[in-house]
Amino acid sequence: MKREIDRSLFGASPDWQTDLRPSSSSPVRKVHRDEHLEDLFPGAQSEMNIRTEVEGRQVEKLRSKVDRMEVTIEKMATRLEELGKVSHLKSERLAQAIARSDEHMTKMAQDLSAKVAQLTGKVNERRLVETKVQEMVDRHNQIVHTFEQRMSQLQKLLSEKELHLAGYHSALEEARQTISRLKRIN
Repeated sequence: MKREIDRSLFGASPDWQTDLRPSSSSPVRKVHRDEHLEDLFPGAQSEMNIRTEVEGRQVEKLRSKVDRMEVTIEKMATRLEELGKVSHLKSERLAQAIARSDEHMTKMAQDLSAKVAQLTGKVNERRLVETKVQEMVDRHNQIVHTFEQRMSQLQKLLSEKELHLAGYHSALEEARQTISRLKRIN
């Protein structure tokens, strides 16, 4: 990539251009539009040489700074590349850990589902047994109720029979007394 420095930054007139590519004769080559500058201004050439030297030194300083910056940038790029690799390795390890964790969680969920299904089966079985027991208790209660009703009917019947018996007994007693009176009278 070709790099050029804006000469106006260093106080040079915009008519002057500097080619920053190194040449075999001097580090900086001057180009001027007007070839007859020395003829027009007799001291201008020495002043231009001084300026050119100062600007050449400044350019060299800038080049060394650019070179240092390029080295720093390369170091940073290398460091970033290393950090990218480390980050990639860490993310792969993390992805593997997450996959193992997901697998473990899936297994636990399946185990839990199996246990829930087993418990649901036991609860349903217990409900069925409880329903059967409740039916038996209800039947027993119904039988007891029927027995109590029959017992009550029998007690009423017995009470009626006792009343009749008491009536017969008193009639029999009356008949005895009547017979014993008749025997005395006779």
